[in-house]
Amino acid sequence: MQKLKDELIEKAKHPSTTYFQMTEIYKQMRQINIEIQNIKRTANDQKKQSV
Repeated sequence: MQKLKDELIEKAKHPSTTYFQMTEIYKQMRQINIEIQNIKRTANDQKKQSV
């Protein structure tokens, strides 16, 4: 997921990226961040249960 996020950041930095493309990129990045948070939260919950 981090690789995908990095690729989106590079696309956003590209000079030919339009405003609409930029908003779509940020929507995708937000979704990735939410998924990463859910994964971390799940991992933390599992650690707490195993202790």
